[in-house]
Amino acid sequence: MESIDIADKKSAHKTKKSTKIICIVALLIIMAVVLVLFALRHSGRNLSGKKVNFEIDGKSYVVELYDNPTADDLYAKLPLTLTINDYEGWDEKVIRLEEALSMENAPAGDCPKIPEIGYYEPGNWIAVYYGFIGWWSGKVPLGRIDASTDELESIANGSTINMLVSLFGKLWKGHIG
Repeated sequence: MESIDIADKKSAHKTKKSTKIICIVALLIIMAVVLVLFALRHSGRNLSGKKVNFEIDGKSYVVELYDNPTADDLYAKLPLTLTINDYEGWDEKVIRLEEALSMENAPAGDCPKIPEIGYYEPGNWIAVYYGFIGWWSGKVPLGRIDASTDELESIANGSTINMLVSLFGKLWKGHIG
């Protein structure tokens, strides 16, 4: 009789232990899902509704800006006429700015989506990404660009870029901010 009670107690103990492990694993999965959803919501990639046209070598590319203070600051500085250059060794083009953009509420860094534009604070430039470059500190996502990676890669080094606000499908050549 006693051996049956010991076996029942061991079985009950194993069941309780298994139940605890299952609960812990379920809790960890729920926490992971919540973190992923939080990260997606706060990735700085919610569209703002603001559009910018990049005019380069007779072609026009529409950029839909993200809803973040850095993108808002860029929008307020438009129109801009600058130069776009290759960034040797990387799958991106750079547009050096005369004035820094706001880093208010900016992430510590970013791994750009492709194709996309972003701000690189340490270099004070806008980057046009057409290939994977990985995560870098000081990068802030600015917007998604309506262009193929081949189109972006083929932009000639040293080309002039006109950045203009697009309001209701029309280009605005005056300042917004």
